[in-house]
Amino acid sequence: RKVTKIFGYAETIVPYQFPEDFKSNFRPRRTCVERLVTLLTPWVQVPRRRPAIDVTKQTLVFVWSLANLKCFSSVVYGDRFGLSDSTVCRVVHRVGLAVLAHGPNFVSWPTEKKALHIISGFEAKAGFLGVLGGIDGSHIVCK
Repeated sequence: RKVTKIFGYAETIVPYQFPEDFKSNFRPRRTCVERLVTLLTPWVQVPRRRPAIDVTKQTLVFVWSLANLKCFSSVVYGDRFGLSDSTVCRVVHRVGLAVLAHGPNFVSWPTEKKALHIISGFEAKAGFLGVLGGIDGSHIVCK
C-alpha cells in the first residue's frame, strides 16, 4: 500500500505548535523533549555516509511512539515524519537504547524511609496498599 508521507512536519510545524498542542501530540512539555534531545545527542548522532536524521527529529519520533496508544505494527509513524517504517523502527530502537543507558538519571529507587512515606501517601490518598509508585495513570481510571 502507498502511504502519503508528511515531509517537514518535525522541522517546520512542531517548532511553532502552541504548548498545549505540542503536549497533546507528544505528552511531555516541549522543554522536557528539548532536554532529552540535549542529553541524547552524543548517543543518537550516528555518522554515516548518508545524511543523518536530525537528533531532534529522532527524539520526536521516539516520544511520539510512546505517546500513542496504538501498537507499532498497526500504525505508521513514519508517514507523519516523512520516514519509512523500517527507519522509524531503527530510530525508536536507537533512541530507546540511549534512554535506557541514561536510566539512572531518570529513575531512582527511594531510600527505605522515603519509600515508606510514599507508600503511606498512596494509601492515604487512594486507599492503595503497598504501592510505591505509579506510571502515567492518565489512561487508567482509578476509582
